[in-house]
Amino acid sequence: MRRQLRRQIWGLAGAILALVLLGGQALAQESGGGVVPAEPQVKVHADPSGTLIPEVQRQPQDGKAASDDEDVSGGFAPQSGSKQAGGGKAPASGGGSSGALDYAAWERMALRAETASQSRNAANTELERLRGQLVDWRESLLGAQNANAARIATLREQIDALGPSPESGVTEADELAKRRQDLSDQLVRLQAPGIAADEAYRRADGLIREIDRVVRERQADELLKLWPNPLYPGHWPEALGALTQTAQALWGETVTRSQSELSRRTLANNLPVIVPLFVFAFGVLWRGRRWTERLVALLQGPNSARGRRLWEFLASLALIFVPVLGFVALAASLTLSGLLGQIGLGIVNAISGIGLTFFAAVWLGGRAFPTGEISAGILNLDPERRATGR
Repeated sequence: MRRQLRRQIWGLAGAILALVLLGGQALAQESGGGVVPAEPQVKVHADPSGTLIPEVQRQPQDGKAASDDEDVSGGFAPQSGSKQAGGGKAPASGGGSSGALDYAAWERMALRAETASQSRNAANTELERLRGQLVDWRESLLGAQNANAARIATLREQIDALGPSPESGVTEADELAKRRQDLSDQLVRLQAPGIAADEAYRRADGLIREIDRVVRERQADELLKLWPNPLYPGHWPEALGALTQTAQALWGETVTRSQSELSRRTLANNLPVIVPLFVFAFGVLWRGRRWTERLVALLQGPNSARGRRLWEFLASLALIFVPVLGFVALAASLTLSGLLGQIGLGIVNAISGIGLTFFAAVWLGGRAFPTGEISAGILNLDPERRATGR
């Protein structure tokens, strides 16, 4: 019994080693020989019905990439100097600064953010985009609060040099009074941009906090939402329709790629790697869990020492990683075939993560509510309660 189990374990170890070697060979071919054709970045999203559809990538027109000088925010990003929203020159703010902000553009941006934060139809992605633009505005407005700081300090010193203002009923020399009034007027004009920037800064900061609150509330609602329940039969037709559309799209793109000469050549070149990977995945997914369960049972015992318990725990982790390794091999074999399009690659790329989540949950349940009479599990429960937990 033990000899047979050892042979199975050694066979599993050899298969894993072969998988590593074959995977390294595939990566070497992909990086050096260009066997696998370059694929665009896979972006697949689900529509409201749950159907997986490829995301259309917008390409730059006339072969030109979008430059940093291009206004991609729709005219609502803070800009200084001659590059303002709308392409016009920045109006002076009264302080003579060459980098004065366009407060008309800021007002449009603030109104747009207020409308979006109060609308239930605004998507979270739109709110996040607006939040990023508001952060840029807030930084610019924070810097604008110190506009004309040096000149304002000089004017205050000049006013102080004229002495205190005369008390009521006391007449000041006309020359001093005129000079004091001129300096005070200049001070008011130079302080205006900083005051306006401070007010706009507080408004931007408040809008950012409001958007954060809206997003947090939506996330909390999604986390606590119990509906729609997938077990409710009324939702099955819509789910079946979405599944059918996804399957049809997957079949269509796979057939299209299979008719491509480049895809067929890729499949033929990678076949020596694809077949072992697929056989390994099939064997691990079919028998791997049984092998690891027998290994765990072999290391368990009523009077296990601390070292044996440690080895038993480490062996139990194979209940997670061995099946996941099978999914990784399966995903690698399907990817190397070159027959999958965007939807197929999106599904394949998610297989490993789904498998890890599923088998980790199964492993945790097995550790908490084990079968048999040898181990009471990490919760030290009696057999009846363990059976109820399972």
